[in-house]
Amino acid sequence: MATKCRCAVPDPARYSHSVNINTQSFWVLTVLTGGPQHGYGLLKEIETLSEGTTCPQVGALYRTIDRLEADGYIEIDSEETVDGRLRRYYRITDDGCAQLIEAVEEVTTMADVARARLGPKRSRRTAKPAIRPSLGTAFA
Repeated sequence: MATKCRCAVPDPARYSHSVNINTQSFWVLTVLTGGPQHGYGLLKEIETLSEGTTCPQVGALYRTIDRLEADGYIEIDSEETVDGRLRRYYRITDDGCAQLIEAVEEVTTMADVARARLGPKRSRRTAKPAIRPSLGTAFA
């Protein structure tokens, strides 16, 4: 007698298919909550905010930017020419903010569940960490 896995199909009312953003998309959206930024500025700010844990490759970053723009999560804010090259600045959209909020909530829930399952003996943190000063109060 075959048993049916109850967790095989997520409840669509509880989980959004669009919340599943990758780490690089998460950081691009996070950086843009601070205001418009160009590609190289995004790259440097991601490295800073992630404390070096995420160091995007230029090509991968621009593919992420293109995808986020196509999905309507970011848009072009302005353009300027610097040393004969076009510099494009991007800003986060309302849909992008909503996407980031959903992602933060999902990751927070997953971390809370994992921390609870690990228990106090195996979990490195027993309390929620304070927001690092470099991250500001965006998610406080």
